Amino acid sequence: MSSELSRSVRKHKKIVKMNNKSLLKELPAVQDFLTDSELGKYEIDSIYLKKIVQRELQHFRDEILAGTITGNLTREVLREKIVARVKGRITGFILPRMRRVINGTGIILHTNMGRAPLPVQAKEHLSEIIENYCNLEIELDSGKRGNRIELVEEIICLITGAEAAVVVNNNAAAVLLTLNSLCKRKEVPVSRGELVEIGGSFRMPEVMKVSQAKMVEVGATNKTHLADYREAITGRTAAILKVHTSNYRILGFAETVPIADLVELAHSHALPVIYDMGSGVMEDLQNWGFPHEPVAREYVFPKTCRLLTC
Repeated sequence: MSSELSRSVRKHKKIVKMNNKSLLKELPAVQDFLTDSELGKYEIDSIYLKKIVQRELQHFRDEILAGTITGNLTREVLREKIVARVKGRITGFILPRMRRVINGTGIILHTNMGRAPLPVQAKEHLSEIIENYCNLEIELDSGKRGNRIELVEEIICLITGAEAAVVVNNNAAAVLLTLNSLCKRKEVPVSRGELVEIGGSFRMPEVMKVSQAKMVEVGATNKTHLADYREAITGRTAAILKVHTSNYRILGFAETVPIADLVELAHSHALPVIYDMGSGVMEDLQNWGFPHEPVAREYVFPKTCRLLTC
């Protein structure tokens, strides 16, 4: 009985495969769509239309071969289905992809929703700037090329107490650039309990690997002592990395090393400390009733301590 069932299954698969091959032959050619009157209504260059059609045709081939699309479909039916998909794809490109939404999550600073809404004054100023030319990288006094970072660096330094500042896309980029600039092909001790994964699937070990810094894990998941860092320092050490875990806590039998102690240890070995602060809060959120998060200026030590903050 088992043998008969096996033969029946193989026969069925063979029939499906043959039907799939015959269905593939019914797919219209790309040119048929480039002259289609419905698609001609869209103001889209033929080069891009061709690419969109080719992609949708490939999707149909894949679905037919996978058995997702089956049946005795005529060329005309397949053409209509593909035209519908192409129209949907074009509409998706034409319509604005950013839309206003209502934040009902309870999270005020929601990364996936653009974090904080802009205040009215900032919105009005931004609207005025983007509608005209601006001094993005022009020194108005001299007329020479300037540096866009200078537009915000002084303000950031004033707020944080840092000696210099640079703005990047996100925190993972800041950590990667810092490690690559200071620690490329050198060792960086970091606590096992701080090898976090943040939003967007950025994992600290992977960020360090891409930066070409060599990660040296110290301590245990729940407990890391100053001696663990001390023992990890060698002639190949370029910096000590501390990571604010942000989204999770290890409670109970747990211990971490205060950053002040790490700075003192690093300074005694002429090494910098790189502190990944997570969100990089500029003002103490406890003033508004929120839980404590590290505030940037609280961790920017005098330059004799050589502490770098991200």
